[in-house]
Amino acid sequence: MPIVIDWSPAVDPSDVVREVRDVLAAGAAVVLPGDCGYLALWRPGTRVELTPPALLAWGPDDAAALGLPVPPARARA
Repeated sequence: MPIVIDWSPAVDPSDVVREVRDVLAAGAAVVLPGDCGYLALWRPGTRVELTPPALLAWGPDDAAALGLPVPPARARA
Protein backbone atom coordinates (compact mmCIF):
# COMPACT_ATOMS: atom_id res chain seq x y z
CA MET A 1 0.00 0.00 0.00
CA PRO A 2 1.52 3.36 -0.93
CA ILE A 3 2.18 5.93 1.75
CA VAL A 4 0.56 9.31 1.11
CA ILE A 5 2.44 12.33 2.42
CA ASP A 6 0.45 15.49 3.12
CA TRP A 7 1.66 18.09 0.61
CA SER A 8 -0.45 21.07 1.73
CA PRO A 9 0.98 24.54 2.46
CA ALA A 10 -0.13 24.16 6.09
CA VAL A 11 2.43 21.40 6.67
CA ASP A 12 5.92 22.33 7.82
CA PRO A 13 8.33 21.64 4.90
CA SER A 14 10.81 19.98 7.25
CA ASP A 15 8.11 17.39 8.09
CA VAL A 16 7.74 16.57 4.39
CA VAL A 17 11.52 16.24 4.02
CA ARG A 18 11.67 14.00 7.08
CA GLU A 19 8.89 11.73 5.78
CA VAL A 20 10.49 11.48 2.32
CA ARG A 21 13.83 10.64 3.94
CA ASP A 22 12.24 7.90 6.05
CA VAL A 23 10.43 6.38 3.05
CA LEU A 24 13.63 6.38 0.99
CA ALA A 25 15.59 4.86 3.88
CA ALA A 26 13.04 2.05 4.03
CA GLY A 27 13.84 1.24 0.39
CA ALA A 28 10.62 2.49 -1.17
CA ALA A 29 10.30 4.90 -4.08
CA VAL A 30 8.82 8.40 -3.74
CA VAL A 31 6.96 10.22 -6.51
CA LEU A 32 6.75 14.01 -6.24
CA PRO A 33 4.85 16.49 -8.41
CA GLY A 34 7.00 18.78 -10.52
CA ASP A 35 6.54 21.73 -12.87
CA CYS A 36 6.54 19.60 -16.03
CA GLY A 37 5.41 16.22 -14.70
CA TYR A 38 6.31 13.88 -11.88
CA LEU A 39 9.70 13.14 -10.35
CA ALA A 40 10.53 9.66 -9.04
CA LEU A 41 13.11 9.30 -6.28
CA TRP A 42 14.66 6.17 -4.82
CA ARG A 43 17.74 5.32 -2.83
CA PRO A 44 20.79 4.54 -5.00
CA GLY A 45 21.66 0.87 -4.91
CA THR A 46 18.07 -0.11 -4.15
CA ARG A 47 16.36 -2.18 -6.79
CA VAL A 48 12.83 -0.94 -7.44
CA GLU A 49 10.74 -3.76 -8.88
CA LEU A 50 8.31 -2.51 -11.50
CA THR A 51 6.31 -4.67 -13.84
CA PRO A 52 7.23 -4.00 -17.47
CA PRO A 53 4.50 -2.73 -19.76
CA ALA A 54 2.86 -5.49 -21.74
CA LEU A 55 2.53 -3.41 -24.90
CA LEU A 56 3.35 0.08 -26.03
CA ALA A 57 0.81 0.92 -28.74
CA TRP A 58 1.67 3.92 -30.88
CA GLY A 59 -1.50 3.98 -32.92
CA PRO A 60 -5.17 3.23 -32.27
CA ASP A 61 -5.08 -0.06 -34.22
CA ASP A 62 -1.75 -1.47 -32.96
CA ALA A 63 -3.23 -3.72 -30.25
CA ALA A 64 -5.81 -5.25 -32.59
CA ALA A 65 -3.16 -5.75 -35.30
CA LEU A 66 -1.10 -7.79 -32.82
CA GLY A 67 -4.10 -10.00 -32.07
CA LEU A 68 -4.75 -8.63 -28.60
CA PRO A 69 -8.34 -8.28 -27.36
CA VAL A 70 -9.63 -4.71 -27.49
CA PRO A 71 -12.61 -3.80 -25.27
CA PRO A 72 -15.66 -2.50 -27.17
CA ALA A 73 -15.43 0.84 -25.36
CA ARG A 74 -11.90 1.30 -26.71
CA ALA A 75 -12.52 0.06 -30.26
CA ARG A 76 -12.89 2.75 -32.89
CA ALA A 77 -15.49 2.61 -35.61
